[in-house]
Amino acid sequence: MTATCPVSSTANSKASIKILAGEIKPAVKLPGVLVVAMSGSYIIVSGIKAGGTQAQSTKAYFAAEAGLENILYQVRKENLPHTRDDISLDTPIISGDLESAGVSYKEYFTDAEPTRVFVSVGEYQSAKRSVEANF
Repeated sequence: MTATCPVSSTANSKASIKILAGEIKPAVKLPGVLVVAMSGSYIIVSGIKAGGTQAQSTKAYFAAEAGLENILYQVRKENLPHTRDDISLDTPIISGDLESAGVSYKEYFTDAEPTRVFVSVGEYQSAKRSVEANF
């Protein structure tokens, strides 16, 4: 009859568990690192896209402001005619391009009574912003 040594079998099983655990850790760590890296890159790319959209929006807004200043100047100083017949949301009474490439504005006369209402729409690439003046 042979006797088995419980110490040696326990030591072997512990050793095999350590080896097995050592092999699993890199297999678990690598996908975890990959998930974190991909999530971080997604957040960065989203931020870059949002920044580009914000830049377009700002240029369009300032184009609308410039157009509104232009029409207010022409109405007040140069007596630009604007009657009820000029009220339209389809046809601008003034339009123009700014010095920056692709930046433009359109001015609409939308109401005459009780106050005159002018709407300016600025455009840059895919962004459109509008401002309104009542007087």
